[in-house]
Amino acid sequence: MRSICRFIVLFLVFYILTGCNNYVSSIPDMSVSLQLNLLTEYPHLKDNPNQCVIIDKPRLITDRIGFGGVLVYSDFYADFHAFDLACPYEVKTDVRVEPDSVGHAICPVCGEVYDISLGTGVPTKGICKEPLKRYRTRLMNNVLYIDND
Repeated sequence: MRSICRFIVLFLVFYILTGCNNYVSSIPDMSVSLQLNLLTEYPHLKDNPNQCVIIDKPRLITDRIGFGGVLVYSDFYADFHAFDLACPYEVKTDVRVEPDSVGHAICPVCGEVYDISLGTGVPTKGICKEPLKRYRTRLMNNVLYIDND
């Protein structure tokens, strides 16, 4: 009975920490709406783990890129994740995290390292207590849709 209770508690904690995106971010809410064609525009993202795309300027008149721009990451399972480029510790549109080759995004000003390898964007150094702001991703017919609606 005790192990069942422990399992339920661990499951609920895990669900709350990873399943819910109801935290209040220090990054202001701004519209995000992007469509990335993985066949023609970004073929390196398709079926390639640990790949990134940075969108810091609208490409089309319909593009909305949030507060600091959008970081799109293909994790080790080739699932897609999108984050605002703005560092939640600095909260400035021109202070943007930079991805490295091992699944981290690093703030060039405060030095915080965020783990994007599993799609969470959690800080790993302890300076910031808040993860990167995440955006919803959906893949349909080789088009990756990114939004915050």
